[in-house]
Parts: sequence; structure tokens; C-alpha cells
Amino acid sequence: MAVQLGRKIKELRQFYGISQAELCEGICHQSYISKLEKSEVHPSAYVLSHLAVRLGVSMNYFFDQLANSTKVNYIQDVMNNIAKSMDHANYAEVLEIIKLEKNNPLFQTKELKQYLLWREGICVYHLYHDKKRALSLLNDALSLATTTKRNRSERELDILSSIAIIHSIEGDTETAEQIYEDLLQQCVNLPLFSDEKIYLRILFNASKNKYRLNKFKESKDLAHKGVLACLNINSIYMLGELYYQRGKSLLLFDGEKVCHALEDMKKAKFIFEIKKNKKFVSYVDEEIEKLHQIKI
Repeated sequence: MAVQLGRKIKELRQFYGISQAELCEGICHQSYISKLEKSEVHPSAYVLSHLAVRLGVSMNYFFDQLANSTKVNYIQDVMNNIAKSMDHANYAEVLEIIKLEKNNPLFQTKELKQYLLWREGICVYHLYHDKKRALSLLNDALSLATTTKRNRSERELDILSSIAIIHSIEGDTETAEQIYEDLLQQCVNLPLFSDEKIYLRILFNASKNKYRLNKFKESKDLAHKGVLACLNINSIYMLGELYYQRGKSLLLFDGEKVCHALEDMKKAKFIFEIKKNKKFVSYVDEEIEKLHQIKI
């Protein structure tokens, strides 16, 4: 308990930029705070209550059960807000959240540091188109992995996918292809996916990269695999995108398959309409019009 108390007090003090002298003023000697942070002494209830007031936290913060519950709820709220903003491409908003939380003692575990670096890398790329800085942040996130290259966690697969996406967009499609091949193999080897969305995103983006490489059959096959995976788990997540990608790839692989490609586009449009994604509906409408012209 003394070790945990000392660590928590030090983390909060440093987070708020409070010196040991400022923290202990009117409460105890600075040497006592120093020993406390080194876990050499255990504070009395009197000292701990006054330190809690000065640090702006409840006494409960220093004790496991309630503190852990509060921490988990706060961390989850922050991650949910980041995820929601990412879904709406509010990258500036995400960077602002990351800036506020980066030095928060609650986000100092390897796993949470990794999460923030991952999100920061994506935002830096989309906001500033800074490939070098974005890849540096994403590789820093990977360096915090507690696994090995042979058994990546789902988070690390997602980070690698983000790296591959940047390479693909920047025209380095062969590098992206190598990463996707490794990712797809790791997905097969993973005993269980707790988040199937990761696998669907990897299949979709790997298919897009194959398309950019003019490997249309492979692009079609990956998109088809994604469609089947969506249907298998009764999910429309990425299903519209995968139908769209399969239709585009199919047409360029086999120009005789216009009707099949058109069917995929109509399915994609239907799903985007359900999701009220007007932007994607307009993209699909353009493709449908082109296919009608070919059919004529």
C-alpha cells in the first residue's frame, strides 16, 4: 500500500507541476514528502487527508477499489470520446484531447501511452499530411508493445494497419502490401478476435491497396472475404465499403461481369442509405451511372 500511495502522490504532484515544498507547506516537512514518494514511510490519516485536499482529490483516490473504478470509468470515457471524434474525422478535437491527457498520471501505462500515440499519429497525418511525423508516432506506439512480432495484440494489428494505410495513400503500395500480407497472416494465427472490426478494416484496406497495384483479382478476393466475414457475424460494419470495393475490382478483373458489379454497387448504396452516409451514397451513384452506360 505504501508503494502505491507514494507513486500516486508523486504522479499527481508532477502532473500539476507542484513542487514538494508547495505540496507539504503547512502540512509536513519536505523531507517527509520525499520519503513518502519513495515509499519509505506510510502517511498518517491526518497527513494523507490534507495532501488529498491540496492535490484536489478525494481520499478514496488513494485506495484501490473505488480509485480503480473511478480511473477505469474516466479512462474509458476519454477513449470513447476519442473514438467518436475519430469516427467523425474530428482530428483537431482528438489532438486537443490527447494534449490534455498525455501527462495525466492515469495514462502512463504502456498500453494507454500506446493508444494515445496511435491516435495522435493518425491525426497528424490527416491534419498536416506529415508522413514522416505520423509514421514516427505510430512506430513509437509499436515500440511500446509487450508482445513479440509473432504474436501481435489486436491493438498492434490496428497500428500496423494505420502504418500500411499511410504508405498506400503515399504511393508506397509495395511496402503497404508487405505489411498487409503479414497482418492477414497474423489475423489467421490469432486464437480469437475480441473486435472483429479490426479484421474487417484490414481486409478492406488490403483490398484497396491491391486495387492500387492493379491486382484486381486479389483485390476482389479480399473484398469478397470481407463481405462473407460481415455476413457471418451479421454486421453491416464495413459491409457497404466492401461491396463497393468488390464491385469496382470485379469489373476491372472481368469486364464481362458488369451485372455482378452493378449488383454489388446497389447493395453498397442500400447500406449507405441505411447508415445515412450521403457522401458515400453519391460516390456509389456515380459508379452505378457508369455501369449503366457500359451495360447500354
